Amino acid sequence: MQSLAIQDDEQILLWLNKHWIILTRDIIGTVLAGVLPIFGVTFLISSGITTGLNPALLTFLLALWLIAVWMSLVIVWTNYYLDVWIVTDKRIINVEQLALFRRDVTTLRYERLQDATVKYNGFISEMFDFGTLKIQTAGFDTHEMEFEGIPHPEEVKRMIFDQVDKSAEGHQQSHGFKAQAHLNHDI
Repeated sequence: MQSLAIQDDEQILLWLNKHWIILTRDIIGTVLAGVLPIFGVTFLISSGITTGLNPALLTFLLALWLIAVWMSLVIVWTNYYLDVWIVTDKRIINVEQLALFRRDVTTLRYERLQDATVKYNGFISEMFDFGTLKIQTAGFDTHEMEFEGIPHPEEVKRMIFDQVDKSAEGHQQSHGFKAQAHLNHDI
């Protein structure tokens, strides 16, 4: 993650991956998609339905299927590991892995943050405390940043708005010092 260019005066407050339930859900789905054809081919061979098919060909095709499933598991893990939300004391960075060698990095400074919404999707989400955090920006080019499957979204939202408040205070103080400097200079 060297390309994120965290500044020297910037401090990382939170480094978030999706909740482990999301990874588990995706792995179980992929494994089931891989195992079901094995049972199907085994049933066909044992029942004698495949009398016209070469068992070596079926075994070869099944091996190809398992390789594809293995590659899918690697992609699921890679997407889970590389989809990250970084909350610093100056901004929020959303890194979304779109494909194996393609990702989208979005940065949002606190000065532009307008609203944040937390959404839970069902009983499991509520029980394990993970959900979707959606952030909207203000200004001419309104933008939304969304992170799905984030652990403890209410706490993250609270932390972000604490940083927004600190950023606003720092912004007001710096403008106050500049205004005071202009007043002193004019006297």
